[in-house]
Amino acid sequence: MADLLAELGESGRACVIVPKLHLMEQVARLLESMALPGISRVGTGHSPDMDARIFVCVRNSAWRLAELSFDLLLLDEAHHYEPLRADAEDQESDIIGDEPDESEEDGTKWTSQTTLGMRASTVLSLHARKRLFFSATLRWSQPNFDFGLRVAVRARVISDYSILVPFMTAGDPKPSLVKLIQDLPTARRILAFCNTVKEAKQFAQLLNAAGILAGHYNGCTAGPQRTKILEDFEKGPGRGGLRVLVTVDVLSEGVDLPMADTCLFVEPKRGVKLRQCVGRVLRQHPQKVDALVVAPPIVQQAPGGDLQADSELIRLLSELLGADDELRKSLVQNSFGRVSIVDQRSNRSENPTFAQEQAATLLSTSVYPRALSSHFFSAGARWELGLAQLIQYKAEHKHCKVMMNHKASSGFALGAWVCAQRFAYRITKLTFQQIEQLDSLGFVWDAHRSAWAKGFEHLKAYEQENDHTAVPNSYNSDDGFKLGSWVSDQRKTRKGQGGGKLEPDQIEQLDSLGFAWDAQRSTWDKGFEHLQAYRKENDHTSVPRPYNSDDGFKLGCWAHRQRQARKGKGRRNLEPDQIEQLDSLGFVWSPLAHKSLSK
Repeated sequence: MADLLAELGESGRACVIVPKLHLMEQVARLLESMALPGISRVGTGHSPDMDARIFVCVRNSAWRLAELSFDLLLLDEAHHYEPLRADAEDQESDIIGDEPDESEEDGTKWTSQTTLGMRASTVLSLHARKRLFFSATLRWSQPNFDFGLRVAVRARVISDYSILVPFMTAGDPKPSLVKLIQDLPTARRILAFCNTVKEAKQFAQLLNAAGILAGHYNGCTAGPQRTKILEDFEKGPGRGGLRVLVTVDVLSEGVDLPMADTCLFVEPKRGVKLRQCVGRVLRQHPQKVDALVVAPPIVQQAPGGDLQADSELIRLLSELLGADDELRKSLVQNSFGRVSIVDQRSNRSENPTFAQEQAATLLSTSVYPRALSSHFFSAGARWELGLAQLIQYKAEHKHCKVMMNHKASSGFALGAWVCAQRFAYRITKLTFQQIEQLDSLGFVWDAHRSAWAKGFEHLKAYEQENDHTAVPNSYNSDDGFKLGSWVSDQRKTRKGQGGGKLEPDQIEQLDSLGFAWDAQRSTWDKGFEHLQAYRKENDHTSVPRPYNSDDGFKLGCWAHRQRQARKGKGRRNLEPDQIEQLDSLGFVWSPLAHKSLSK
């Protein structure tokens, strides 16, 4: 940002928009240190110099510059200019000290409306030839300059971090959080974020009562007092200062406290900017080894009872996953290398190891997948989640033939994901690496073909056992496969009645087994063969009505049905070639007449 301003022409005019007064002062001092000329601050207590070349302006003071035109407009913390909650504008104080900052009151709701707040609209209406957005926390858009979290860690611009998930008993979490802070190394410098000023004051009092030096800071804190609190926090407990700074959302932007290395959330609600809060403890500092994020908890309703993850835990992980590919890969693999659990339950009557194992299971089977399913990260990350779920499915079921409506225990729609991969494969949207990964699992690219192959294998086994393929419609194989129905479906498909299509090679495979395409004709042929055998043995075809062949075939009934069919009384008529075949055996069409003639 400073480099862009340094390249501004002699007659050029630029403006940097920041969300808060502290940021205005920090940016202005940085630009002054670069000896850039004509810098004007614009915000509470700072009237603009309209002849200046460079303006550093707090967002809700931008209306003062509405009559100016700029060559360059730089918007820091660009997430402020994306669609916001419809009711957030009146509750958000951008300038510390301007008005009481309760930092997102309880009951705030999110809306899907794509509207901008009044202040954001004012900024975007400023006249500028070129407008550039700076952010690492956009949800829906791409900034012009984005220095993501993991990129910054690798560049050693910020510290790396780990996540600690408390495991608590249901109820007020504050006493458990106080105990957690007592158990942390005393060198840890903690920022505790609350929802309201009242809650922050209560938590600070609890900490001090427990012997933990803590200070409270909010948007109404007077300037001198605010300075004193920040100085005491910089000193730390080793020099008589504060170990914990309890605040509302006012510290999530605009305050630089690089010595802070631990971020803790006290009953966070939807309004708290979780990722920005984490960013406060990632700044580099000579004494900082790494940062710790104490996440919203896993809660046990009663001793030995069910476990439940705080919804804000899922939101926190979702937001971090969107910026940290390393954390995302770790969670996709169900790893606990970046996330750990600490048991802070007030009642530990059950086996602690077993309880922690339950909490870990909840993370890996429910929290991780839900966080990974969030909109905060790319389609590539979603694909990795689907692959991980498919690997788990195969380990349990020994195959990848996932039903279309199947959902994993976490709620992940694995069946729909599998179908999407087949479609992506058909339209060549999968990468070679993705195809290889799925192939290595034995992925079924053509579900219909796979199902057909399964049916053919059952028919093959039936033919080997029974020496024919005339499978009764109601027949099921030993494993429950409905082979009779499958055989019937093949005949219908061949006739164009099933909605599908048999491929030439499939017809060829069925023919190789002597498949009976006409079931009724096949049954008739079987009866005719029995009649031939009877005539050969008895030298006539006057089969008694109750007669059954040695194999149980009801030949007497079959012969009777042929006579009825010849008279047009049966369900099917006899074909001319069938009549001819029966006549060739001397078939007796009228047994009574034949008996009279014999007499």
